[in-house]
Formats: sequence, C-alpha cells, structure tokens
Amino acid sequence: MTLSPRVRSADTRSVSPAGASQVGRPIGAQFVPRPPLIWLFLGTAALLLLAPSDHTLVLAGLGLDALLLVFAILDAALAARVPLEVCRRRPPRLSVGARNPLWLEIHNRSRRPLRLDLVDQPPPEVGPAVEVRSLRVEPFGRAEVAADLYPRARGHYLWGDVHLRVHGALGLAAAQRRIPLSEEVKVYPDLRAATRLVLAGGARDLGALGLHLLRREGEGSEFEMLREYTPGDAFRDIDWKATARIGEPVVRARQPERSQTVFIGIDAGRLMAVRSGALSKLDHAVNAALLLAFVALRTGDRVGLLVFSDEVQTFVPPGKGKSQYRRILEALYAVEASPTYVDFVGSARAILASQRRRALVVTFTEVTDASTSAPLLTYVRRLTRRHLPVIVALRDPALDQEATAGQDPWRMAVAAEMLDEREGLLKGLGTAGARVLDCLPEVSMIRAVNAYVEIKQQQRL
Repeated sequence: MTLSPRVRSADTRSVSPAGASQVGRPIGAQFVPRPPLIWLFLGTAALLLLAPSDHTLVLAGLGLDALLLVFAILDAALAARVPLEVCRRRPPRLSVGARNPLWLEIHNRSRRPLRLDLVDQPPPEVGPAVEVRSLRVEPFGRAEVAADLYPRARGHYLWGDVHLRVHGALGLAAAQRRIPLSEEVKVYPDLRAATRLVLAGGARDLGALGLHLLRREGEGSEFEMLREYTPGDAFRDIDWKATARIGEPVVRARQPERSQTVFIGIDAGRLMAVRSGALSKLDHAVNAALLLAFVALRTGDRVGLLVFSDEVQTFVPPGKGKSQYRRILEALYAVEASPTYVDFVGSARAILASQRRRALVVTFTEVTDASTSAPLLTYVRRLTRRHLPVIVALRDPALDQEATAGQDPWRMAVAAEMLDEREGLLKGLGTAGARVLDCLPEVSMIRAVNAYVEIKQQQRL
C-alpha cells in the first residue's frame, strides 16, 4: 500500500512548515534501464530474428545494440552526477491515530530540469510508503511532496532512507540513488487534546472541548484574592475587615485547593488490546491519562502514574510541573497490552505503599464478567480505606451494537446478558466506594477530566 502524496513546485525562497527535519545528498548510483532502451533492444532483436542468415544485418543489429548500451551507460552516469538535495520534514513528535504531515523537498542544484521517481518508506506502524513517479524539478528549483501519515501504534521505530531514480536526459537509463535520511522516530500518544486545551482561552472555548471550567471564582477552600461584592455572593465570604477599611463590601474569592495528589492507574492487560475504532482501548486510556495529567499539573496538583498487568510495568512517583508531564509522556509512549491476567490486588498494594497521603486514584480498565472483575472489587475496597478511587470502565462498542442491532437473535440475547452482568458489576464497584464512569473509549478523555474537575470543586479530596 502506498500514499497518494500531493506534489507542487515551489520557489526556493519559500519555507516549509517547521518541524523535525533532515537534509541529505545522494550516495552511490546503480544503473537502471528505462523502457525506451528496452523497446529499442527488442526492436533490434526482432530484426535479427527476421533475417538470421544475413550477416550484414546481424552485425548492424549488434553494433546498434552496443551503441545503445554505450549511450545508456553514459546517460545513467550523467544522471548520477546531477547535484541535488532532499529534505524530509515531519512533526517533532508523531501522534498515534492522528494526522501527522510529512514533507519531502527535492532541491535541483543543476542547470537542467530533472525528472525522477521518489520512494520514502516509513515504518509500517507509522504509515505506508510515499511514492511519486516522474516528478519534474526545474533548474535550480525545488519541488515539494506532501503526505499525511496516521500511525497506528505507539512505540520506537527506525525510519529508513529515501530512494530516487534520476532519469537520464536521453531517457535511456536512470541512476538509482540513495539519500541517507535514516532516523529513529517515536510515536507518542495523541497530544492534540492537551494542545487544544492550551489554546483554549475562556469558558466558551473549554465548553467547545467538552470540558468543565477548571476553577470557579468564589468556590473552594484556598484563598485566591479580594474583590468587590456582587449580588449573589454568599455573606459568609465577606471580608469584614477589608470592608470596614475600604468602606464598600469586599468578598474573599476562593479556588479549589492546590497541591493535592492525583494517581493515574492504567490496566494494560489482555482486554485492553481490543480495538475501538482506529485505536485500541489501551491507546484511548493512554490518551485520556495524558490529558488528565496535563490538566491536573496545570491546576497545581501532583500527579503519579502506575501501569500494570500481571505485574507493575511502569511506575512514576507523584510530582509537579512540566518536567513531570514529560516523565509521564516518556513512560507511556511505548506501553503495550500484555496477553495476561491483571493483578489488581498487587497494584492496590503498590499504590498504598507509595502514596500515604489521601489521593484521587483514577484507574482506566475494562469490566466484563464476575470472574475477571472480582479482583477489581478488592482493589476498590482496599483503596477506599485511604484514597478516593475513580474507575473509568471502557465500554465495548461492538458489544453494544450486537445487543441492539445484531442479526442473530441468539447473539443478541447473549450480548444483552453480558451487558446486564456488566452493569451489575459496575453498581457493585459504586457501592464499594468508587465513582464509576461507564463510557465509550472515545469519550473517556473528556469524562475523566470532568470528573476530576467536579471532585476538586466539591472538595472531596
């Protein structure tokens, strides 16, 4: 499979979008015959077959073939000497499941126009090959090839070189040339939500993202500032000393308390490998965890991380600031689901041992049946003794569809029974003391952040 890139000629003075870039010059050259040369050889062979006994014609045909070969070699040799450069540009960080633009710039440093074929082969997990046939680049000009990549898996990969076939001026042969642009690339979780949140300036923008306000003036337990009294303010918030000093009513504006702890747990067991749309449930959980960490850190809270399956895969102690977000990002970009059971009891033990102070523990997982979810109930009961657990249960959209619009009545009945059992399990988790968010993987990001904001505003920590 190959991409259909967009190609355009560009002035050498124009600038491509910023991003990670590499510039390379060709190394090596390999002779590649072009179709006109092959057809000419076939034509002379046909003449020899028509008159195999005519020695004069045979000699003439062989001489013509030798002359064609000499011209073809010369054509390829001149093509191999053409000075050119190729620049590959891409975003500094590739995001899984998101649009990642790729630009390839070909600079012609010669006095004659170039015609060439180009192939750039990203890792299969990043995207299909980018191929352009018969691309024309004007003398001392530049051509730009643009394509969109949609990586399907997070992780660390090796991106290979760019390969060119520079057509000879006579059209008889081409020079196969390699541009050494090999590089290591990392595919991260989808970072667009955090970027949009940074750009969102007010309540209306946050509402467009589906998020609640991160704080509300006048609510909370931590003092923020003094301001003039407005109708609707509670009398208990009036600062009487400041009012007496100024001569006008003044209230104490408060905000939710900062420097609390948010611990994010991610189930990386076998059930999280199930795909929901273009991404797996684990991918959706990682994206949601990153946005939640981003919001909590910007609010001033401390954030920690635990990724677990049958054992603890990744642990990041709670911390604050931009550096903590980078640590969490680096810890999550290559996390993979394990084909194993999930040790919820051991994970609860790890959280309780590392986090003595009361914290909000948000866990992304899947709830299916009683046998696999019984340890999750124990997990919640143990955490509730000290912490406030929130369980984000990622639904299976295929199961919902089968229960409501399936073609087989038997399968519909089984799916409906499974959903009823799941609902009962979720109610049990709520009775044990957890706040349960039952949601599709695609909306888990917004639901988790909104739950965090509401808990902060309600001062439940």
